[in-house]
Amino acid sequence: MIDFISATTSFESKDNLFLPHLQFEAKYSSGWEKYYLNGCEKMEVWINSNRQILKLKGSVSYYWQGHNFTFTNKEFVAAINHIKGLLNINIWNAMLDVF
Repeated sequence: MIDFISATTSFESKDNLFLPHLQFEAKYSSGWEKYYLNGCEKMEVWINSNRQILKLKGSVSYYWQGHNFTFTNKEFVAAINHIKGLLNINIWNAMLDVF
């Protein structure tokens, strides 16, 4: 079962990202901006425009369905594709930092 991921991917320009689905949380002097993507549970989205990096952190199963009792591979793919569509970024190319 996949309960938590932290994944990092790059993007060409912040203008290419679609941010209206994100809830802004904070901006840091390091260049990072923290957002939340609201689902059944919040998913953290970190953006560093200077480095053109996006990090996604959280439990995909909790984001998608509010629990992790059962979560099939098909549901995981659907959740990632949903997030990919909301943010306009290909998360499938991301590097997994924590799994």
